[in-house]
Amino acid sequence: MKQHQLIAKTRTTEYNQLLQILQGPGPAGVLLLGEQGVGKTSLVEAVLASPGMGEPVMTLYCTPSLSTIAHGALSPYLGALESIDEPVSVLRELNRSLLSSRGQVEPHIVVVEDAQFLDPQSCFILSLLVENADVKVLALGSGSLEADSPLGALAELGSFTTMALQRLDRKGVRAVAEGVIGRKLAEGTVSLIDVVTGGNPSFVEAYAASCLEQGTLFHDDRLLQSHGLHEPVWIVARALPEIDTPMLTLGREITRTLSVQEQQSLLLLALAGPQPPEVLEQCGLPYQRLLKIGELMQQGPAMVLKSKLMQRIVRALATEHDIAQLHDLWVTAAVSLGKEPNAREVLWSLETGK
Repeated sequence: MKQHQLIAKTRTTEYNQLLQILQGPGPAGVLLLGEQGVGKTSLVEAVLASPGMGEPVMTLYCTPSLSTIAHGALSPYLGALESIDEPVSVLRELNRSLLSSRGQVEPHIVVVEDAQFLDPQSCFILSLLVENADVKVLALGSGSLEADSPLGALAELGSFTTMALQRLDRKGVRAVAEGVIGRKLAEGTVSLIDVVTGGNPSFVEAYAASCLEQGTLFHDDRLLQSHGLHEPVWIVARALPEIDTPMLTLGREITRTLSVQEQQSLLLLALAGPQPPEVLEQCGLPYQRLLKIGELMQQGPAMVLKSKLMQRIVRALATEHDIAQLHDLWVTAAVSLGKEPNAREVLWSLETGK
């Protein structure tokens, strides 16, 4: 099954809604929100691969550093301007770029990657483009909307639709995993993949690909007889495959937009296990935004990583120096709060030689 067909199957509602907006008359905008790795870019690529659609006429790549620069996201398209201080000049230059593409493809689509880092000035220009030209803007952002953020301002425009992409349900997990493996999986295996990956489609793909590559899949003829099945049903030999290079690459991709302190928060939870918010605060490690963008969840009184696979990947990415420094920071915070270590935390201390 091709990628765009798989997306259309697992994200049917979002796929059809996005396709309808892009194929509809007049200007429009979509804010596509969701955590890293949940499939925002894949969904957009699948929709653009549909008959009658074409490549974006403009793609903006937002970054934390560009978010502090006026018109930073738009800067690659403004090289012909001597000054980008005047919004009117910026808008005129972008219109010129769009007009030069007019007639080649319809509709004219502008894609904004990592739109959570969109600078206010670029956001304002995008709103003018949508209102004054026959342009469709697709802004892909992680997390939820903040009222005082540039994305929040776009969401208030009547021409914009906000869509939130959620993690896969069990049926979606099965479709993605079987699409990668090319074999029918047992129900228990699908349940295991769902739990280990947290339903994040990027992790489901990586998990399935690693199982296939590492040879941890097998089928038992006795299962066919006992369940009355008519085709081989495949099972994984162990809960988690070895963390390989593709998984490490995925981990780097997912964490690349996080601050150093947020990456340390993930690592602390991967090493020490669930931690109360006051421990993270005492360590000076942020967690609120990670909670909002879906990397963390609250488990009773503690913060915990949503995906066991992400936990393994984060640990594999860390250096011994990173782990030792973080352990010292955690010990200081725990002592200050009078927190008695649990079994997992004692094991972590033993692993670090402390």
